[in-house]
Amino acid sequence: MLDKWTGTHFSLVSVSLAFAALQVLVALVGYNSLKLLSRVALPVKVVILAYLVSLLMAHDDPTFAPGHVLSYGGMPGPHWVAFATWMNVSAAAWLTMITDAADFCRYSRGRGDMWAGTIAAAALGTFVAGFIGAYGAAATLGKEPNSFAVIAEISTGGFTLLLVFIVIGLDNWTINVLNLYTGGLSLSNMFERLGRFWTTLLVSVLGVALSAVPSVVNGYTGYVGVLGNAFAPIAGILIADYVAIKRTQVDVVALFERGGPYWYWGGFNLVAIAWTAIGFVLCTLLVP
Repeated sequence: MLDKWTGTHFSLVSVSLAFAALQVLVALVGYNSLKLLSRVALPVKVVILAYLVSLLMAHDDPTFAPGHVLSYGGMPGPHWVAFATWMNVSAAAWLTMITDAADFCRYSRGRGDMWAGTIAAAALGTFVAGFIGAYGAAATLGKEPNSFAVIAEISTGGFTLLLVFIVIGLDNWTINVLNLYTGGLSLSNMFERLGRFWTTLLVSVLGVALSAVPSVVNGYTGYVGVLGNAFAPIAGILIADYVAIKRTQVDVVALFERGGPYWYWGGFNLVAIAWTAIGFVLCTLLVP
């Protein structure tokens, strides 16, 4: 996108590092900066995406017309393997967000707001992303799966390319800032003496280092699959513990008591760790 907009070639590593620096900056400042970024980015992205979809629908190629796109039956041949692969990747990506569950609850005004906000955001976000991606793929008869690449191809003005760059940048910024912030917050719970700033910086350094490795980008589905195999049993254990064992009742005060009922064995729940390891092995060996 940058190459076409500016007429200059940019390497993937340099662009990734530039984005990473902005993400680390917001994550280090803290939750208020993250909240402000989200409040500004969300309406901007909604307006730009609506405009970009209108460009796709109004393109003079008849295959881009809404009626033709909605009636497109897909390319011939079985595609269940690809469908199953990406369904697995999508599920794995959602399971890795189990560590964000506390933040979904912590900053909500009540249980109802937490449920409504989380479900609405997940459902609407998934629908919008899926609709835009599917529209571009159907409009090009399955030849181009990236709608932003389609828009860049059919666009003749620099303004549209600028809008595409803005929405991609904001999308990248808001999502990865959340990953860095929650990663640092989780690590600070394990190493309290370090503090949230330093744990977030540590997570950020590791994340930036990984973003500079091309194999991480090229092997995305493989890496996410491994993460899903690890987080699937973790999510199952958390749900089973809360619903079946704790009967949806948690003593919040006791959670912070050293040596209390939630301290387990020196601060580690060995049974949960064992079942996580067993679940990871079973997911890796049995799930295709």
